Amino acid sequence: MFERDRRLPVVPVRTVHELSERLSTLVWSSDPIGGLVDWIASPEHIQWRITHGRSFGDCDEFASYAAAQLRLMGRHNVHVMNVCWLDANGRFHGHNVAVWLTHGVGWRHIGNWWHGRAVGPFMALERVALDIARGGAVVGWGLLQI
Repeated sequence: MFERDRRLPVVPVRTVHELSERLSTLVWSSDPIGGLVDWIASPEHIQWRITHGRSFGDCDEFASYAAAQLRLMGRHNVHVMNVCWLDANGRFHGHNVAVWLTHGVGWRHIGNWWHGRAVGPFMALERVALDIARGGAVVGWGLLQI
């Protein structure tokens, strides 16, 4: 059986703090062939990997899993955000996070950076992209509905 066929219902957390704690315990691992094959696992497959003690995945899986958890908490305007930027030496980088909007507060993001800690609020998604790029030149960003 291929791993992609292995799924379990996502075991929900109750709060963003609990989500941060769970993300901080998971171990990042590269996509196959050193990241040359890039894919985003479903939250149910990610839960299977967590339950069976498998390596977790890269930022794609952290973002996908966090977005699913945020939706289970009843959060609205939840997306996976992809940000691409150039560093000071002109090298290309990309990263994915889960983002959500809290009305009257702003956008926040969470993923595998900052030990799974939620960051924000930011008044615009452009500000989230700049925060992720950390001084790099943002080339583009987009939102995925997973």
